[in-house]
Amino acid sequence: MERERHRDLVDDLTPRECQVLDCLARGYRTDDLAVEFGLARKSMQNVVDIICQKLGALTRAHAVALYLNREYCHETVRNLDHHPRAVLVR
Repeated sequence: MERERHRDLVDDLTPRECQVLDCLARGYRTDDLAVEFGLARKSMQNVVDIICQKLGALTRAHAVALYLNREYCHETVRNLDHHPRAVLVR
């Protein structure tokens, strides 16, 4: 039941917010995200904060975990270890 609720919340994210979560899952920092999306650092931090609020996440790591736990993750996120910027705990 709890998993269903989080999956529904992820469905409510915009495509751009999903792209931001994809980058966070790859280990991008706020500064990296700002450059990637062409925003000021503070604006990018606001985007991340809004994503966390939408998901009910306590931290950005929590937001990424909720995003990755959905049943139909993007294939690119599932294969993070093939990405040159991937930061994985093994």
